Amino acid sequence: MSNINPQNINGTFPIAGQDNNSQGFRDNFTNAVNNFTFAATELTDLQTNAILKAPLGSVGQTVTNNNLNQAQLVAAQLLETTETVFPITTTSGGFTIDWTVGHFQTLAPAAGSVTATFASTWPASGLYTKLRLQVTVTSTAYTLTLPAAVTAASYNNIQGCTSGVITFPATGVYLYEFSSYNAGSTVLIADVLNNADNVASDFTIAGNLITSGGRIDAGYQYSAATTGFNDTVGVTKSRVIYDPAGTLANGTLTLPAGNVDAKIVTVSSTQIITAFQVLPSIGTTLVPSANITLAAGTSATYFYHATESKWYKVG
Repeated sequence: MSNINPQNINGTFPIAGQDNNSQGFRDNFTNAVNNFTFAATELTDLQTNAILKAPLGSVGQTVTNNNLNQAQLVAAQLLETTETVFPITTTSGGFTIDWTVGHFQTLAPAAGSVTATFASTWPASGLYTKLRLQVTVTSTAYTLTLPAAVTAASYNNIQGCTSGVITFPATGVYLYEFSSYNAGSTVLIADVLNNADNVASDFTIAGNLITSGGRIDAGYQYSAATTGFNDTVGVTKSRVIYDPAGTLANGTLTLPAGNVDAKIVTVSSTQIITAFQVLPSIGTTLVPSANITLAAGTSATYFYHATESKWYKVG
């Protein structure tokens, strides 16, 4: 409530045409001075503490600075709000993520791998905040090393991340969100875009896998083979499909190299392959090793046991 009291000024004093007591002049003057003093104090307080739409040019301000110093803004309805974007110019080596310069920051490693550290500018403990880092990857040879404050519990869920170092599975744009509530002592990371289509490392599921859409297996190779073909299964392939024009007398297929334990390769054909020879990759063996006849519309399945360096025909 304002201390200014316009009611303590007697607007009818002095009365014209008569002798007026000088005390009335003194009272009006004193009350006017007091109200001007109150007004100056309250205006200065507003200039110092109020939220402004523009600089107060009447007092020489040229820049609007609405620094609330973590003061609460309660029951506010926000509309058309924005956040500051800060471009990090580092292209290789170390760089700093500073929460105070922008809550959306961009990075484009163009000359080598990068290593991030946090500036000690997070808000005080007990206040939650977050910022996002957009990384534009032009080469999968460049990695991103996370700051030590990022917890392993959160970065273990980031694709391509091992011991706090992110190896990007493909070029493109990645978006990470960092958050903290204890002044940056511990920081969580989340993959905002969740580039699931780019997962390049092993993906282990401990429970059931339930999908609501169709299953897509991109790890296959196709061939419209002719008699006497000699093919090798690609390292990243788990299915081979032959689609010859008619019955084939013979053909040879070599199983892939560089395998992990329990690797499975399935071979099928739309036509009969009478003498189908399947060979193990170099340094491995195959049982049984005899040629087979692959009937039209059927398949043969091979399972790799790493301990023995051996392929088994299991179907």
